[in-house]
Amino acid sequence: MLQLAKDSDSQFIKDLGDAKDAIGEWHDWTELEAIAVKVLHHSGGCNVLREIHSTVQKKLDHALSVAVRLGRKYFRATGKRGRHASQSLAPRRPVVMTTTKLAA
Repeated sequence: MLQLAKDSDSQFIKDLGDAKDAIGEWHDWTELEAIAVKVLHHSGGCNVLREIHSTVQKKLDHALSVAVRLGRKYFRATGKRGRHASQSLAPRRPVVMTTTKLAA
């Protein structure tokens, strides 16, 4: 939908797409792992299952990294800082401007 909005922030849309793709790759590997566990009746030392699981972990780490970068770039923390203080996230200008165009 954001891609269809006139004059949308192309970098914001690209960054969202990168996060979506990273999360999608991690999800695909988790699905593969679930299928492999059901289908492959190998012992606990199965190299295939170990490699799949290792890839799942790498894909998760990558997806989290991309999501954290996205959050830091496009949202800022508001409110009190500290151990028990409540904080919320406020969108930065590219998020506000791009999503506002959808309502227009």
